[in-house]
Amino acid sequence: MPDIFDQSFVYIAAVVIAAGLIRGFAGFGSSMIMAPVLVHVLGPAEAVATNMLLEFIVSLQLIPAARKHVDLKILAPLGLGAWIGVPVGIWIVVAVDEDIMRRSVSIIILLFVIILSLGWRYKGDVKVWLSTLIGCLGGLLSGATSMGGPPIILYLMSGPPDPVKVRSTIILYFVMSIIPTVAGLFWVGVIDTEILIRVITLAPPFLVAAWVGSRLFHLASEVFFRRLTLVLLTIIALVSFFA
Repeated sequence: MPDIFDQSFVYIAAVVIAAGLIRGFAGFGSSMIMAPVLVHVLGPAEAVATNMLLEFIVSLQLIPAARKHVDLKILAPLGLGAWIGVPVGIWIVVAVDEDIMRRSVSIIILLFVIILSLGWRYKGDVKVWLSTLIGCLGGLLSGATSMGGPPIILYLMSGPPDPVKVRSTIILYFVMSIIPTVAGLFWVGVIDTEILIRVITLAPPFLVAAWVGSRLFHLASEVFFRRLTLVLLTIIALVSFFA
């Protein structure tokens, strides 16, 4: 088995800690921080597996608070859509060329950063069929890139300005999309002992960072963290694309 704790592990660990801070504060963003780095170092399939397992672990500590404020009428169709889209995403990450997947991850992140920077929001009504469709798209992206957040975030931002409810719904949607993704990756043989050891080692610093980030949610400026997240995403995506 290759040496897991080589020089690249330090690089991965540093990115995981930064991603944990963002995840704890905003309820999302860690997958987009980690994905380009993990894809570059590990390859697309292993990157998705590592990313989603870490996301599942950190989500466990965020569920108790999130479930008190979640919007179930939106979460249910979003979750149903995720379970439909995830299998297609897993097929893509296993079948498509690694270089294409790496560049695709970078492009998706850059597009998301541009949309957020411009302040664009979906202006239509929130409907069950549309929520299911958006959830399906998010599930497909989760399975293929571990980044199912962008369409969900943009969609939920269209509703009433209730950051606590939006954050809670995003957190629980991620849980609902992670479960079929991890199960599917086990089924196709992507998740092995090496990945599990890596995740177990990275989980403690990721959890601590997420806890610190969740405390900052009530203390730090949302504008500051928003700008910091966008800058980090842009730098990481560009470096990954041209690497």
